[in-house]
Amino acid sequence: MIRQLQKTLISGLPEGLSFTLLDELCREHLDRPLLRVAHTNLTVEANRSSLAWKDSLTYRLHLTAERDRTWTLLYKNTTYRPERVPAVAELGNPPGSPEYWVYTKAQASLARFLPEAYYCQEVSPGKQYKYLLEDLDTDYQNATTPQITLMVAAELGTFHRLLGQWAKLSGQGKLLSYDRNFSTALREQAQKTFERFSRRSVNTTVNEITRLWPKIAKVHNNPEFYAYQALKPIHGDFYCANILRRTAPIQVKVLDWEWAGLGVAHMDLVTLLRKATPELETQVLAIYARQNPELTLEEHTRLYRWCQLERGLFHATYLANQQMDTSSKRFFTMPKSLEEPLQQMLTAYYAVN
Repeated sequence: MIRQLQKTLISGLPEGLSFTLLDELCREHLDRPLLRVAHTNLTVEANRSSLAWKDSLTYRLHLTAERDRTWTLLYKNTTYRPERVPAVAELGNPPGSPEYWVYTKAQASLARFLPEAYYCQEVSPGKQYKYLLEDLDTDYQNATTPQITLMVAAELGTFHRLLGQWAKLSGQGKLLSYDRNFSTALREQAQKTFERFSRRSVNTTVNEITRLWPKIAKVHNNPEFYAYQALKPIHGDFYCANILRRTAPIQVKVLDWEWAGLGVAHMDLVTLLRKATPELETQVLAIYARQNPELTLEEHTRLYRWCQLERGLFHATYLANQQMDTSSKRFFTMPKSLEEPLQQMLTAYYAVN
């Protein structure tokens, strides 16, 4: 549900939908029958690459009912490809099913943060899902400015609290697990990956991480940070592209729940602030600490830095394995997308060491 340039309007339905289903929705929500349908393809081409870990097709449906009543919906058809991400599969946390669980089990408290789901289908458990969702494009904006990020941060404590209440009522279901066992498996996998990668790429960042690895691993396994942690339901992919905000009236909607799980709440802060300036990080951490006084601001900050280290490990390990397993060259240059999480790891390590 990323904003796209206007695409060509195509008459008829995209593959995988029936006119009967849409007619039933129109009769239920518009109180009139459906006359015709058109659609635009919003699919991000990167999600259709042979290297992508999922095939994600997204369409905006333009429905016209009797008496010229119009309605737009988003249709999402996603197939997960675990064979394309062996590095993720080894960690035992395959994405996908948490989103279906959230959309089908959401109670009123959590539903305020979700687009309305009019139809959810688990085509193949753990592999393929179809959704018809509320179209939020007109009234909402992505959290791409410092001002909106601060406003979202001010509601993050409430978001996590309601998410926790929802999990108690609905059960943890198919939420992923980001516990200490996950961290241990991630650390072991990262060590093997960086050793393998350093033999195939000449890069100062990888060399520095390889040289510092025993110290980085020690910091990542430091009992101090696990003592701070209380595992709670988190979104798991709280990037600005997945967060929409409306100002009148004020409302936050959170999309793409495929990585939702039990983890450290600060991990959502890390993804929210992925490209933030140091000044914005400081402001947001202060806001979040006031909402969660069980830790001091210093403890919140150190736990946030530790989460940056773990998130960097996860992304760098995934991207490095993808690069090595799909490149036909014996040696290759460092892709820009991999440099970012590697630098994040180093920055976090030096901050908490």
